[in-house]
Amino acid sequence: MSILAGSRLGPYEVLSPLGAGGMGQVWRARDTRLERFVAIKILPDELVEDAEALQRFEREAKAVAALSHPNILAIHDFGRQGGVVYAVMELLEGETLGECLASSDTLSSRRAVEYALQIAQGLGAAHERGIVHRDLKPQNVFVTLDGQVKLLDFGLAKSSRPSMTGQTGALTQPGLVLGTVGYMSPEQVRGENVDHRSDIFSFGVILYEMLAGQRAFHRDSDVETMIAILKEEPSELMQSGRAIPRELAELVVHCLEKSREQRYQSARDLAFALKVLEREGWPISGSTAPGSGARHAAVREASIAVLPFRNLSADRENDYFSDGMTEEIINALTKIEALRVASRTSSFAFKGKDEDVRRIGSALGVGTVLEGSVRQSGRKLRITAQLIDVASGYHLWSERYDREMEDIFAVQDEIAHSIAGTLKVRLLPADVERLTERGTADIEAYNHYLKGRYHFNRREPREAIAEFERALALDARYTAAYTGLADSYCIHGFYGGIPTVDALARAREAAGKAHDLEPESADVHVSLALVDHYFGWDLDREEAELRRAMELAPRSAAAYSWLGLMIPFRGRHAEGLEFARKAVELEP
Repeated sequence: MSILAGSRLGPYEVLSPLGAGGMGQVWRARDTRLERFVAIKILPDELVEDAEALQRFEREAKAVAALSHPNILAIHDFGRQGGVVYAVMELLEGETLGECLASSDTLSSRRAVEYALQIAQGLGAAHERGIVHRDLKPQNVFVTLDGQVKLLDFGLAKSSRPSMTGQTGALTQPGLVLGTVGYMSPEQVRGENVDHRSDIFSFGVILYEMLAGQRAFHRDSDVETMIAILKEEPSELMQSGRAIPRELAELVVHCLEKSREQRYQSARDLAFALKVLEREGWPISGSTAPGSGARHAAVREASIAVLPFRNLSADRENDYFSDGMTEEIINALTKIEALRVASRTSSFAFKGKDEDVRRIGSALGVGTVLEGSVRQSGRKLRITAQLIDVASGYHLWSERYDREMEDIFAVQDEIAHSIAGTLKVRLLPADVERLTERGTADIEAYNHYLKGRYHFNRREPREAIAEFERALALDARYTAAYTGLADSYCIHGFYGGIPTVDALARAREAAGKAHDLEPESADVHVSLALVDHYFGWDLDREEAELRRAMELAPRSAAAYSWLGLMIPFRGRHAEGLEFARKAVELEP
């Protein structure tokens, strides 16, 4: 059935053609109900009776309708009238990225990053809903007149989540190649099953083209192009003669790894890396004069939340190190008397979430937020950190550290001192002394300790115990490893991992050794209290240990929390409630 200008599809009046693609014609139309202009995509006549094509078209409509994100084309309606199948979408004014590149040859690094960041944010939203685009290319990226980027055409999109019928959205089988030659990932070229990391490769190809002004894998024929994707590397961006920051070129290379395991593992991590580059390389849009944000932050109470540092390493198992780095910075900042620091539990509630810093600051009651990333390759580390003012959203301070693993303690010190200086927090002599305190000088012991904390926080006591014991084998005077070991045995025995008698004996022994090493440590007294809480049931001793922890660390939410749980067992319910409220106040 042909569509002509002036035709009606339900309440939509068809006005004029906008373009056409493999999955249909697009028309400008008017929604007579809401009095607005829209775009209508119509499946070609010859494909209406093609069950697979129709199913793909419907899947596009459903995939896009399930997403509500400023960087993804919005879909308003879907329907069928006679022999016409159509989808109603928001009407965009502007041009595709493909048209933009064809007319301008190349983009500035800054403009390329602005567009790339929006593409990554749109992909992140889709991937979080289990939707993989599978046909990401400049022609499927639209740039509006005001510079907003929209992802288009999810016609090949694959849903990795079950539908209402229990089936996934994939209509293809391994061995069937779908996508656009030149922008496909190696796994697409091989006809393998793909996941969200395939989109990240295609993203890298697009970013390369925006920066270099030429395609990464363009050859004389489709076959040669596909071979290049599988076997060859594109020309180095740094040798293109264009002003491209080295870090940006490295980011593109990381996206274009042949093995999906070596690429960025999520679009959210990719977006974060682009934000870091934007902040390091160029001033933020709308920023005020240098230092004005810092002065604004300093007039309020000095307070901070340290968000979990993102693991940008190729190996996802390095999460333990980025999480541990975050905890260590929190612990270091907590030692500064004049600075109020949101606790680990509160900050880690936002792990993996792309929340606005203003919402985070409001939820945690802090004036500034520290975020960062860690990339680890063998013994080499790249750590980025940036401090943001919650009220204004302005970037107050940032730094990048390219160091060896052996320098990790020095990096943590530098970050803590830089934050204190930025927030105009006066460091007392005692603060400086506490900041330089080290639980161990042995880097390998420290590494095992971080792994132990990672497993403990995931409530994997067997793995945590093994790592803490490895740390202690390297440094028998590592107090924090002993408290970690004690706490792990507590939950291991309490939840039935080992016999209670064994758990009690081992937990009490580890906590006792920690006390022998550092009798004035609040964490040690909390660990001693937990042994009695889980196994000993000596309520007098448990209460005494927790009150001693409070004396040594008045802002210890853990001590207040455990007291709030234990004291009602003694019949003092009102008092227990006050302790619990104080714990929530300290750790929202």
